[in-house]
Order: sequence, then C-alpha cells, then structure tokens
Amino acid sequence: HESAGRTPIESFTDRFQGLTGLVVVDNCEHVLRAARNLVEALRIQAPDMRVVATSREALGLRGEQIVPVGSLLAADGIDLFVERARMARPDLDAVADGAVIERICARLDGIPLAIELAAARCRSMTPTEIDARLGDRFRLLRGGREGAERHRTLQAAVGWSYSLLEPDERTVFDRMAVFAGGTLLDGLVAVTGVDEFDVLDIVDRLISRSMVVATTTPLGTRYHQLETLRQYAEDRLFEAAAFGDVRDLHLAWVESLIRQFHAARGLEAEAAAFHRFDAEIDNLRVAVAHAVADGRHATAQAVVAGLRAFGQHTYALEVFDWVQPLVVEHGWTADAATCAARQTVADFYRGRAPHLLTSADDLPDWYEAAPDTERAVYLGSQLQLGCSWRLAVDLLDRCTPATVDERIEVLGCRFFAAYIRQVTEDLTPAEVDSAVAEGGALVELTRQATTERGRAVGLFYATWGLAGSRPQEATAVGNEAYRIARRLGAERLAHGALAGVGYALGLTDPSLELLLSVREQITEALRVNLVQPAGVLAMTAVVPAIGRRDPELATRAYAVWKREFGRDQRRFLERIGVVLPDDMSAIEQQTAGVSITDLVRELLAALDRVIAERVSDAS
Repeated sequence: HESAGRTPIESFTDRFQGLTGLVVVDNCEHVLRAARNLVEALRIQAPDMRVVATSREALGLRGEQIVPVGSLLAADGIDLFVERARMARPDLDAVADGAVIERICARLDGIPLAIELAAARCRSMTPTEIDARLGDRFRLLRGGREGAERHRTLQAAVGWSYSLLEPDERTVFDRMAVFAGGTLLDGLVAVTGVDEFDVLDIVDRLISRSMVVATTTPLGTRYHQLETLRQYAEDRLFEAAAFGDVRDLHLAWVESLIRQFHAARGLEAEAAAFHRFDAEIDNLRVAVAHAVADGRHATAQAVVAGLRAFGQHTYALEVFDWVQPLVVEHGWTADAATCAARQTVADFYRGRAPHLLTSADDLPDWYEAAPDTERAVYLGSQLQLGCSWRLAVDLLDRCTPATVDERIEVLGCRFFAAYIRQVTEDLTPAEVDSAVAEGGALVELTRQATTERGRAVGLFYATWGLAGSRPQEATAVGNEAYRIARRLGAERLAHGALAGVGYALGLTDPSLELLLSVREQITEALRVNLVQPAGVLAMTAVVPAIGRRDPELATRAYAVWKREFGRDQRRFLERIGVVLPDDMSAIEQQTAGVSITDLVRELLAALDRVIAERVSDAS
C-alpha cells in the first residue's frame, strides 16, 4: 500500500527493507524502463532480496545474470502435449499417437504456448489431423486457453513480441523469413541491403529479444528464426506485398554463392565451398524453386549446373531433381545439358536405370551441347550400366577437353573403361601394360589439377583402372583419393574411391580397418537410399572378404548382381577363389525375389561375422 509522502516505488521497497527473500517480476519487456527502475530501487533499499525477472530482453542492470530459457526439450514437450491433450480428450492414446505427437512438438519448435494450444485442439481433432494443418498454424492454434489475451492465440502471442520491435528490427526480422535453415551474415546483408555492422547491431537486438537464434558453426555464426516466428515474418512480407522482391534478393544471393563456389581454388577454399554447400542446401533448394515458379528456367539451370560437383560427389543427388521437368526454351544450352547429364547419372545411382546407350546414333539430344566433362560423367554411368566399353572409349576419344580438370575427367573415364574390360575379357600382356601406362599418365596428370576435387576425381578413376592388374598400386592411389575426398566433405566420391580399394584388396586380404570403413560407408549409402553405390561396395569389398569362407553366399550375390546390373563378375569371383557352377539356372531361380537392398543387408551381416572374428583374433 502507498504510504503518505512516499512514491509508489518507495512504498514498494519499504515493504522489503531488512528482509531476505525472492521477488519475481514477470513480463518486463513491455515496461522495460519502469521494471528497470523498480528493480534498481529494490536492490538499493533491500540488498538481501533477490530478483528473478522474466523478459524478452535484459533489464541492463549492473550485476544482472542472463539465464536464457530456450524451447522445451523433446521429452518435456511431449509430456506437456499429452497432459494438456488428456484434459480435452481423456481417451487419447499417447502410445499409438506417439510418433505424430513428437513430430507436432518438433514442428512447433518446443514452444510451450504453441504446444498447449495444439493439445487443446485434441478436443475436436486427432493428433494426425492437427499435424496435417500446422502449415497454417496461426489460424489453427487459437483458443482453448485462459489468461491474458496475448496468450490465447499463437498469433497474438507472437504479435505481442513483434509489436515491441523498432522499425529497423521489424524489417530485418521480416526479411529473414526467406531463408530456409538460417544464414550466415552475408545472407542477411544481401536481403536487407544494410551494412554488415549495422545489420549486426539489429540482429544483436533481435537475439536479445528472443526473436532470432544465433548458433556457432565451423563456418561462422548462423542466424535463424524458429519456424513459428519465420512463418509470422513471412505473413508480414505478404501483407506488405514485398515477399517476391525479397525472394529475388535471396535468389541473387544464391547466385553469388555459386560464383564463390566456382572461384574456389585449392584445398582450403574448395573444402570450405563443399561445407558451405552442405550448410546452405535448404536455401539453394528454395531459391531454385522460386526461379522455376517465376519462369526463370535459365537461372534455375545455371544454379543447378553450378552445383554439379557438389551434388555429384556428396549424397545430395536431389540437386538434379530441382529443374525437373527440364524446360528448354531456345535449344540446349551448356547449363541445361549439364543438368540433363547429371540427372541421368543421379537416376542411375538411385537405382532408376536410364536408357542404355547402344550406339553413337543413340545419343540423347542434349549430348552435343554438353561440355566434355558432362559427356564423360554420362559415359561413366553408362559403362556401369552395361554400355560397351568400346563405344564409350570411341566417344571419349572424340572429346577435346580444354582444361586440365576436363582432361582428367575424360581420361579418367576412359581409363575406367579398362576396369570394365578387365572383368569381362581376357587381356593380353601387351594390353595390360598399355592400360597400366595409361593409368600412370592419369595419376601424373592429377598432379597438375587446379583443384583438390579434380585430383581426387582422377585418382578415383585410376584406382578402378589399376585394381585388376596392379592391386597394390590401386590401393595406394585409392587411399589418397579417399583421404582428399573426405577432407573436402565429398563423401560419395570418398565412398567410390573406397569401393575401388575394396575391389583391389579383394584380390588379396583386406585389413580390419578397411572392413570397418567399408561397413560404415555401406550403411550410410543405404541410409540415404543410394542402393547402387552400396551394392558396388558390397560386391567389390565384402564379397572377397566372405567369399572364401562362404562361397554359397558369394555365388548368390553374383546371381543378384548380374540380374540387376547385367554385368558379368564371374572372372572377378574366380580370381578370389570362388568357382561358379556352369549352370546358374537353379541359383538364379532361388534368388529371383532377392533385391539388391536385401542382398546388401545379407552381405553386411556376413561382414559383421568376419569383423567379429578379426577382433577376436586380434585380442
């Protein structure tokens, strides 16, 4: 109560003089100055009292200790949802609906108010129906909760915080909505047009108000909004009819990233480019989608063509789906042909076998417009698909690569044909010597590569070409390719090099270290549904490891492999001591229903037994 002759604050602090205890001051952000004055006066008059203040931003007092309150942990969010939902629907089956409830809480960023409002909807909807409508969460999540008006709907709760922002803070907050998965500082500068130091000041204030989240990454600090806040900001852009313009700025920023990727030279720069690609793949995806939706097909194709090495040498094969169906407006450009070539290769690696090339007259219509590098990549996939090595070599001989890296790709693919030839034909000693000499020339050429990726690609091809005739050399070359690719973050290229090493060592006795690495790579390939690479690695590295102790499994693996890919590996199996029956009809009938995925999992189980034996022997 106010005392005569005393101000309200003085009357308040008088009450606590000489006491020890705790005062909670809630929701300070909308009366920040008054709250600051109150707490400061309390500290002077009652120094033994402690204060906990809840606020979107700090009070700014000396000695203040900030305790950030983040989103709920997954388990706590689920518990809150179930507790509130059962108040509205006592018969809720939290076990049967467990997966969808977990997804709802994750999509709502663990925000307690949003989870409570979603749970209240269980009175009239199932969790699955709620989950299906979270794309329009501000219309869905309203009502069902008592308290202040700003806590009754999600829209009002976010709008309350938004109303406290300054105009420049609202501009940056709104424009951040175009980013998918956040961005580094350069992205913020690009879409806001604000100097980087000024935008840092604004973002710092947004972070202090819990409207933006900053995360430390190896590439630098990354700024993002919780999805609920991002959708709110996106709505503000639509209301201001500014969404398309900001999307254009985002697309221009993505195009600048592509130019940076092109300019990357040397291990450090190119490794950074690979990791930046991995970090920005969500932004790249939405930028291309915007270009396609806006009819800017040439721009979309240029972006995807610029990403070809990153999509091809990592597990991000989805890159080559972004411009499908491909729209060619004025004849095939180099960019459009590049996209078509890489799409064909991507389909092959995902088990969607493209058309098999049988003659030079059968070339796709984009082939002549494609750069030599893309022709070589396409022919490499055709060789794996079953194209005649003679046809592939003839077409490669017609290429006229202009740069060292292009020469590496073309010569590398030509040398890869030597591997195909070795597993299908008997070579004379002179032909073997000729192939080895060509492999030596390829390895030497890689030393002139302008990028580490170009070097790894050349060594990858050399590994396969040398594996059948010089397994020890192939092992050394393949291990170097593997190390470079791993440093770059080019996991699929590393995977391919390891498969070549596995093939070479299959002719000897692979080490425990190699077997463990092979297992890791196969498991990863299966996880992202790259059946073809998993099958190649299992056939070339696992079958040799288990073939001598389980020839029956090796024989069945051969039957499935030949059925699926049409490649005769009989010669390879015979070299590792597995003798196949002349009549394979019974085995083929027995394995008719076995898929490549089934086969790979069976081979993994056999590999685990081999690894266990090796570990036991070592101990």
